[in-house]
Amino acid sequence: MLTCVYAFTFTLRQYHHIMSSTSPGVLLYCRGLPIVDESQHQVLCKFLLNKPRANASNIDASVYVPMGEHGITFGAAVVRLGAASEAQQVIDLWSGTPLNAQHRMFIDRADGSFRCREMRDAGLIDMARVEALLPLSFAIAESPTEQDG
Repeated sequence: MLTCVYAFTFTLRQYHHIMSSTSPGVLLYCRGLPIVDESQHQVLCKFLLNKPRANASNIDASVYVPMGEHGITFGAAVVRLGAASEAQQVIDLWSGTPLNAQHRMFIDRADGSFRCREMRDAGLIDMARVEALLPLSFAIAESPTEQDG
């Protein structure tokens, strides 16, 4: 279901920058799926938090949107359902605590994005919890070349 999908695209440069400054487990590279826009070297990442065994055939391409420079933007379908509430749901899952004033500092109410790296650095994301929530059918990415091999 689209309400369970958090899908993002990254340029290759953005992807390398984020992976070099973010603990493994925050981002996923989807093994076996084609690159979305080969001319721009985009890499597709997904968070399937509510349906761990969902597969790529369940994903509607219309939910893919570009990532902002400093944050992750939810797919269009999720934004339509209410960006603030969806951000709260993900943060609740990732941190193990209800959304609070500290978390809100990292949420952009306009587009529903939040800055996961800064939240992690501030101690607001429980990385062990994030890793436990990762879908079994997707691999934690160290780099695109490792996944491609």
